[in-house]
Amino acid sequence: MDRVGRFLWLPWSRGQLLANHTTPDGSRFWLGSFDWQSGVHHQRAVHVDSSGDVTVLDVLVAREPHRYTLYWLLADLPVESADNRQIFDFRLPDNSRCVLTAGCSEPRFESDRVRADAAGSRGWVSRYYQRLEPAWSWRVACDAKRAAFVTRFATRRAEIRFGREGIEVDGSRYGWSGEETRIRLAACEMVAA
Repeated sequence: MDRVGRFLWLPWSRGQLLANHTTPDGSRFWLGSFDWQSGVHHQRAVHVDSSGDVTVLDVLVAREPHRYTLYWLLADLPVESADNRQIFDFRLPDNSRCVLTAGCSEPRFESDRVRADAAGSRGWVSRYYQRLEPAWSWRVACDAKRAAFVTRFATRRAEIRFGREGIEVDGSRYGWSGEETRIRLAACEMVAA
């Protein structure tokens, strides 16, 4: 999209809804796709299981290598565990936990997080004009022709596997083919299978 005014961008982006359903056990599944002007095809799936845990899967495919970057802007909550850049362990206001676990199909990926960056715009949220409030900015990035990012929002750390047949997150399977790589984030190790 190109900026043609202060708040107007054209032509408007058009995505496609591919699936939106609820299973008998109460799980919900949503799938959409979008084609970027740069030639990248992007599919995002959101799965909310019957316990309320959420898995977000982004699959990006292009003919040429691209720099793919996934950003999450998260509430400014106390972080319980700061030793692993692939896991965010938050303490919620009701004293419960929310653990975010991220994985990438590319073995060489970068991950960092920033809160209230004094030198830039990352780590800030602005709910009102000219008013900045601290927030957490989480970035996961890689260089590839094809990449998949998985983010799991749950009450515990997730185990994410990338294999030839698809992706497995805590026992739930999602179809996508890629490198035979296993990322075991619960133990903070990356192993080629």
